[in-house]
Amino acid sequence: MKRALPLSWKMHAFRAALRPVHAPLRNAHLAVRTPLLAPLRPARLPQQLAHCRGCSTKPPSSSGGGSGSSSGPPAGASTSTSASAASASPASASSASAASASASTASATAAAGATPSHASIAASRLRSPVTWLSATATLVGLYGLYEYQKQRQATAVRAAGKPDLGGPFSLVDADGNRVTSESLEGRWTLLYFGFTKCPDICPDEMNKVTDVLRRLDARGQPIQPVFITIDPARDTRARLKSYFAEGGFHERFLPLTGTHEEVRKACRAYRVYFTKPTPEEVKRGDYLLDHSIISYLVDPEGEFADYYGKSLSGDEMHDRVSKLMREWESQKWWDSVLPAWLATGPTEGQKAVLKASKAGAQNL
Repeated sequence: MKRALPLSWKMHAFRAALRPVHAPLRNAHLAVRTPLLAPLRPARLPQQLAHCRGCSTKPPSSSGGGSGSSSGPPAGASTSTSASAASASPASASSASAASASASTASATAAAGATPSHASIAASRLRSPVTWLSATATLVGLYGLYEYQKQRQATAVRAAGKPDLGGPFSLVDADGNRVTSESLEGRWTLLYFGFTKCPDICPDEMNKVTDVLRRLDARGQPIQPVFITIDPARDTRARLKSYFAEGGFHERFLPLTGTHEEVRKACRAYRVYFTKPTPEEVKRGDYLLDHSIISYLVDPEGEFADYYGKSLSGDEMHDRVSKLMREWESQKWWDSVLPAWLATGPTEGQKAVLKASKAGAQNL
């Protein structure tokens, strides 16, 4: 049976595996902690340095005279001399004890004086390669890099799967004021295309949208709802004003109408399908229109963000809209704090080119 490696061998193998990446990580760590800890390093006063250098006290040197300096009795000394030295008086023994105690006290004093001060200990800790503050700064930097890469990947996925919808339009509201796609920028917008004579589908969808918008308002995520008619012949400004005043929909709903050409251009920008009435139906004035039942979310920069069909429930629509808004705001925050070459979205020049291409495609 194969023997398990001791723990010390495993630790040596782990350290050997980390050795190639140790130097780059240490350099990155020092690059992060050096500017953060520079203001916190204590000033090293000359008096403290002088005290730390001269705090050790040398033991007192023994005097040249006395019995301690002699190396012993001479070789020719008699036995009586040794006996008299052995029978020394008690006073001499006590004085030798006192001298020994004095030497011990001096050594202890020197050892106590050699202990560094609190300021020098703090300075040595700040000068060490790793401190709690530098480790925390490194962890925060690594977490920030992780969040940036996460947002960058999410942006790439959304951009790859997003349909090419949206474009400029110009219509009028119920009060006759001109409203364009540019005037709606700076806020989140939810577009819905329908007509006021719709018996059931359009009212049901706008009631669902109203419930979603009020729940988003409670979360601090307001959206501007816009209703664009596909039946400008019957949906006049007066008709739109009375319909939304009595319909019980969200109070911020902005109904828009215009000429047939203006409405057609707005519908074409978002690929909205709707049927045209026959001349007989127009003459009678009582007809229904078949159209696509989709709500379109537009971000504050005027770019199409997402769409929501009739099959989506109110809870599902609320969760998708709220999540998309949070991710978009997080991405814009990262783009504002990071250098331009690390931006996750298109540059201003690229946005201008994209808008010009969409406007040109609408005029074809």
